[in-house]
Amino acid sequence: FFVAAFPDDVGVGDVHRRLTGGNVVFSSDWPHKSLTQQQTSLGEMERRTDLTEAERVGILTENPHRWFNF
Repeated sequence: FFVAAFPDDVGVGDVHRRLTGGNVVFSSDWPHKSLTQQQTSLGEMERRTDLTEAERVGILTENPHRWFNF
């Protein structure tokens, strides 16, 4: 299974490290009228301090590629 995380979700780093296989992916519900620009920003995900560079790469590219079997 995979867990989808919004850029501003609390505890993404902890969840990523607890799931074997690193099955966390970036989630965006854009263009949903209740979301702000900040909640859908890739930049916000890239600025998270609770994730290493390798974890961010996994969440933004490698994990979705595995999920969709690219």
